[in-house]
Amino acid sequence: RQWIDRDDLPSLARRFSGGDVCAERNERWKLAGTWSTGEFTVSVPSAPMSSGGRISLLDVGDDECTLRVSTSISVSAPLMARSIERAMATNVAYWLDRESAFTARWLSGQRT
Repeated sequence: RQWIDRDDLPSLARRFSGGDVCAERNERWKLAGTWSTGEFTVSVPSAPMSSGGRISLLDVGDDECTLRVSTSISVSAPLMARSIERAMATNVAYWLDRESAFTARWLSGQRT
């Protein structure tokens, strides 16, 4: 679960949110040799939106890897779909950047 601060929501969505929003995220991974693939879903039970996509992690040698993520976002609220989709895309990118930084620190031996 990841909490989205009410102030980070589009102004139109803030009117309906009543506060911070909780996004529920699930991932499933398959490991195979020097690569891994996965799928993820993101839902916000209190909002008419969902997101999902594919993830791949590929060993490129010399203690390096490449992470690829493709995602789609769907909002079933025509009047505010575009602004919510933009906000969710920004939020997904933010969390991916944070997780990448955390993983890099973890793999380098920093366990905090």
